[in-house]
Amino acid sequence: MPSKLPIETRNVEDVVLLVAGMGSRLRPLTNDRPKCLVEVAGTPLIVRLLRQLASIGIKRAHLVTGYKGEMLKTFLNDVDGLPELNFVHNDAYDSANNAESLRRAMLAMDRRPFLLCDGDILVGDPGWLEDLITDRRPNVLAVLLQLQSQLGEEEMKVQVEGVDVPWYARRVTGLSKKLKPMASHGESIGAQVIGEHTFDALLDRLNAMTDEEREDCYYEDMFATLFDDGHEFYTLAIRPGSWTEIDTVEDLHAAEELYANWV
Repeated sequence: MPSKLPIETRNVEDVVLLVAGMGSRLRPLTNDRPKCLVEVAGTPLIVRLLRQLASIGIKRAHLVTGYKGEMLKTFLNDVDGLPELNFVHNDAYDSANNAESLRRAMLAMDRRPFLLCDGDILVGDPGWLEDLITDRRPNVLAVLLQLQSQLGEEEMKVQVEGVDVPWYARRVTGLSKKLKPMASHGESIGAQVIGEHTFDALLDRLNAMTDEEREDCYYEDMFATLFDDGHEFYTLAIRPGSWTEIDTVEDLHAAEELYANWV
């Protein structure tokens, strides 16, 4: 049955940033620093992102740290132009997947809608991030729409409702790296808003994770378990070339070239 497209009245002022990982694929650059402190054009990734978030109205940033977390905390305490910073340490950063980092952040937060963002992305114009936090649909994923042939095994693939539903009202019906590329509509890029009415259900699901889920599951896998319980997720399409994720040295070189085109 098509969604009636519920609209929420909200003001998103919180962001959860996941920066706990070891960045092993960026070694040797991450031998002495967390990945989010790797620089593009002379500025660490996390500093540029936090300043962009502050510029669009984010007031509180909850950073889930792990690998070299104290170094990150000390570094950011000396940087200006940032939102209020709250640090949550995930001591299982080397054995658990990012759903566990999200769980720990939510346990330390007030029950409010929030932006959830991977900490290893480089953003050009943050206008699409502002579009995301001002979107009034219940839960919204930033998605790069792609031809199915362009999707691979590593992308977090998204499926949406059929063409008989207007695009803006199409609910997400599938969300997993395991989806078949030819049956998917795009890639979730690691930035999303979780609405207030989904907060408790998501936290309950995260708290109920098995040891196996805690080790293997992405936070998107937890989102997908809420679909059948009436928690609706929608997509916000973003332009190709407006962001990039940095996992490898090759990604970093590509990010530097992309940044040069932006400026």
